[in-house]
Amino acid sequence: MKKLLFLFVLLFPFITFAQIEDDTIDDPGDIVFVGYHDTDDGFSFLLMDNCPNGTSIRFVDEEWTGAAFNSPTGEGEVLWTNNTGGTLAKGTIINITDADDNSGGITASSGTASEIDSGFSTANGDQIYAITGTRVAPGTFLAFVGEDSSFGGGEIATLAGTGLTAGVTARLIATEGYYNGTTVFNGTL
Repeated sequence: MKKLLFLFVLLFPFITFAQIEDDTIDDPGDIVFVGYHDTDDGFSFLLMDNCPNGTSIRFVDEEWTGAAFNSPTGEGEVLWTNNTGGTLAKGTIINITDADDNSGGITASSGTASEIDSGFSTANGDQIYAITGTRVAPGTFLAFVGEDSSFGGGEIATLAGTGLTAGVTARLIATEGYYNGTTVFNGTL
């Protein structure tokens, strides 16, 4: 078993694990971004814990400065809600397409998504924070993907004050890619 775990860790060092498996999406690492694309704007995330009906996650395309988001409405925000009538099992991948809602309508592969603050973008050099709560009063920072200030170039986005850790619950990238693999894991991650 230890050899199998060691092999898994060597082969998949980019995978993060839920910090606390408690059948709710409320801890850093309860989701992980597995896709980020800007033509057409979209992203994908993997549930690392079970997601009860009624769960909402906000995806904020605004720089976190360490204490607050840079502006209350300066960049876009997407709200995703599990309104399937049941719990989505850990291992489920959610694809959000047309996240900026400008070419036919934002969609989610499970649940619903809406751009609740216009200007959402997944351009190279940008970032997305996944949070509970609201932009003005964030609850838990669940995950991050994109560039932060460690890349230089004047970016003010940071992981400071989020409880997220680069390489563990946050994925620092300068490029894009979009998940197009299976969305069925049969309860096994």
